[in-house]
Amino acid sequence: MKKSYSSLRTIVVIKNRMVFLSCLVAIVSLFGMIAASGTSLATTPQIAAGHFHTLALKSDGTVWAWGNNEYGKLGDGTTTDRTTPVQVSGLSGVIAIAAGDSHTVALKSDGTVWAWGNNEYGQLGDGTTTDSKTPVQVSGLSGVTAIAAGSSHTVALKSDGTVWAWGDNDVGQLGDGTTTQRTTPVQVSGLSGITAIASGHSHSLSLKSDGTVWAWGYNRYGQLGDGTTTDRATPVQVGGLSSVVAIAGGGYHSLALKSDGTVWAWGHNGYGQLGDGTTTDRTTPVQVSGLSGVTAIAAGRDHTVALKSDGTVWALGRNDYGQLGDGTTTDRTTPVQVSSLNLGSTTTTTPTPTPSSSSSPSPTPFPTPSPTSTSPGTGIVFGYVYDEDENPLRSVTVEINGDDYSDSGKTDADGYYEFNDVPAWDYTVTYTKTGYETQTQEVTVEAGEDVQLESVTMLAVQKGSIYGYVTDIRGNPIESVKLKLSGIRTKTKKSTSTDSDGFFEFTDLEAGTYRIVAKKRFYKTAQKTVVVEEGEDVEIEIEMKKTKSRKILPGEEEPDVIESVSH
Repeated sequence: MKKSYSSLRTIVVIKNRMVFLSCLVAIVSLFGMIAASGTSLATTPQIAAGHFHTLALKSDGTVWAWGNNEYGKLGDGTTTDRTTPVQVSGLSGVIAIAAGDSHTVALKSDGTVWAWGNNEYGQLGDGTTTDSKTPVQVSGLSGVTAIAAGSSHTVALKSDGTVWAWGDNDVGQLGDGTTTQRTTPVQVSGLSGITAIASGHSHSLSLKSDGTVWAWGYNRYGQLGDGTTTDRATPVQVGGLSSVVAIAGGGYHSLALKSDGTVWAWGHNGYGQLGDGTTTDRTTPVQVSGLSGVTAIAAGRDHTVALKSDGTVWALGRNDYGQLGDGTTTDRTTPVQVSSLNLGSTTTTTPTPTPSSSSSPSPTPFPTPSPTSTSPGTGIVFGYVYDEDENPLRSVTVEINGDDYSDSGKTDADGYYEFNDVPAWDYTVTYTKTGYETQTQEVTVEAGEDVQLESVTMLAVQKGSIYGYVTDIRGNPIESVKLKLSGIRTKTKKSTSTDSDGFFEFTDLEAGTYRIVAKKRFYKTAQKTVVVEEGEDVEIEIEMKKTKSRKILPGEEEPDVIESVSH
């Protein structure tokens, strides 16, 4: 299952095709995120986005949802996808919303938390792992002032400053000192005096009242900011940060806004989303270059957005779908201004973590983009491909085949593929990529129907090895034997030599049959045929006999006698 990147980033992703609209919604939603950052309990319109579904909180406290409805994450009591908003059943008085991968969370004005959708890891917090198509109350939790949702875990901030979490905990993202999945809330170890929380893909962040930031969970790219890449099951302090007033979690990077209006970032930087002019990952915060007077921040999976006090919007990082809004699709390692957009002057005062009584403007609705076919009566088939670590898998060859129609293409950087103008029929969709196991799906397309296929997870082909020793007839190791490996019916060719112990090794081998030839001066050439199953490590021994003791004259080559041995 694909994990979402962060609910607090509030970047609207329609079928994960991030476009300029996503940046607009991100900034608009910042005005509505006051409640979710722990600064006010007033109901203001908000927008949140999960993996394939979108949410809206209206000023009357009702919640509306649309998009993919797998697991019932739209909360309307069905699993029917919706292309227009439907009201979440039986829910009112809501002041904040958050969206995970396939689950949705709401905070009510009475301080209770409600959740619905996928519950495989206990992320609904009702003590079960049963999915729910309508909201269920999170068990034993009250007095909550803010919520956040990661991919398959949920985090809540209580009015007493404690943080509670539940759901998936495979990399310690619940912060309770374990990696045990929880179906009801557990308190994050050692934390108190918290004013705001945020979640990334599989990491969590908290802001304390003293302006320090703490983080826990997945840390492969340094997104915890403690100077390491070590996962943490309990909170660690982000290094070198103080006077922080707001935080945000991206896919694998993190952001902090300081009281002086500067923005700091750390973690994954493959697209320049940290804004320091490089694409180098950072395990401690670096300042975003050329950005000051900032009043709000948001993080997408691989891009960063900031709102300045003069109402201008600035963005940086990944831009393959124009999500930076500068009129290009060029990635940016430093901030660029979003074109033709000014949200109006915000505040000129220095932000503080103290709750503000000022009202927030309501967001303006924007049209929803979606793929469209150009031929009447035809539809679209689209979807996503991921690797076993749930990362998007690019350059996968995707083929769709029916009786009278076939097409092929490759996935983009988000693992996304799309076939347009597909006639109504039954089709087989095949996914292939070198080094990965081939996958297939069946799909029926009705006239004019747009079909989103189940996300495909492609498993890497497990590699094996052949290793062992070369010895003489008495079992003594032979050093510096030259060995050549070649695949039978494949183009695989490798070579190596034995060490002082007669040891050799060929690694990274796909399943198949291989021939190994061993040669050394004054020894008869030996050969072995070895069969390697997928992921198998095969140990062999090669015995070499000395040639006859006749003196080899200068310039004369030794006899090349092959001794064949099968495995």
